[in-house]
Amino acid sequence: MAIKDPNLQEQSQLVRCVAAMLKMPVPTKEEIRIRGCALRKAQSELGTLKGGFITRLLEYTCDADYPDEDVRTFRIHCMRAAAKHLTLSEYKAPADAG
Repeated sequence: MAIKDPNLQEQSQLVRCVAAMLKMPVPTKEEIRIRGCALRKAQSELGTLKGGFITRLLEYTCDADYPDEDVRTFRIHCMRAAAKHLTLSEYKAPADAG
């Protein structure tokens, strides 16, 4: 079934790209740089993503074998977005959480 909403299709492609990049066992320096750009793009979109996409991104970051600083930072942002999406009443983001 094709996605008819172009915005939704773009979000889906971004999630799939990030997933693929996080599966690379030993990325080169250039791959790490490109992955960092993709993670920052996805991070900037977290507020507009559907809940299922946030969940997938969180799963992918948790499954990364050797996460670097970019991946760990992105994972925290995914966790915060998931907590907000799920309206976890016990969770409150720290004041410095941008």
